[in-house]
Parts: sequence; structure tokens; C-alpha cells
Amino acid sequence: MESNFQPRFDFDNFKFLEFKKKYHLYLLQIHCSCDREVLLQRFKVRSESGEKHPGHVDRSNYQEFEMTLSQGDYEALEASDRVLEIDTTDFNQIDDETLFEFIEQVYLMCKK
Repeated sequence: MESNFQPRFDFDNFKFLEFKKKYHLYLLQIHCSCDREVLLQRFKVRSESGEKHPGHVDRSNYQEFEMTLSQGDYEALEASDRVLEIDTTDFNQIDDETLFEFIEQVYLMCKK
């Protein structure tokens, strides 16, 4: 799954804990973060590009998005069994090898 989960409200953590219990899941989370100003700029560029569905109304949500970021709403979920933190401030600095090794390790572990 890909989404902006919000563990601060406990709903997402609770939902995934229930999934784990019901389906015997092992949850791997790749948590992407970046510098706040870079993230705000990317949000604005995407919302003004005309490529997003107009129903998102992102252009009217800049202040709300800034407030959400300041509250730390997009931290990693506590329900995850393993978390890999990736800083995406500079895409050229992402260590692809570490990312792929992490995914492979979890895949091999779950395959047993």
C-alpha cells in the first residue's frame, strides 16, 4: 500500500494491527521523509501542475498541509514490524542498494 498514514490519530495503527491479527501479516514499511521546505515546494508544484484530479483541491490546502507537517502526522506507523527510513530530500542521495537489500531480506524471511 502507498499512502500518507497518520499514526498520531491511532486510527491507522489500529487498522494495521487488526490486519496483522486477522491475516497474520508481517508489515514492512518504507517511510519516506524529506526536508519540510522541500516537501512543501513539491506539494505546491504538483498541485499547480494541472496533472492531479481537481477533486484534490490542494491549492486551497497549503496552510492545512503546513499545519499537518508541523504536528508530525506523517511519522512511521508503530504497527510496522520493520521500518526503513529514507530521506528523499535529494533523490540522488537515496541508497538504492540498501533499499533493495531491505526488501529482499524481508521477502526471504517471510518466504520461510
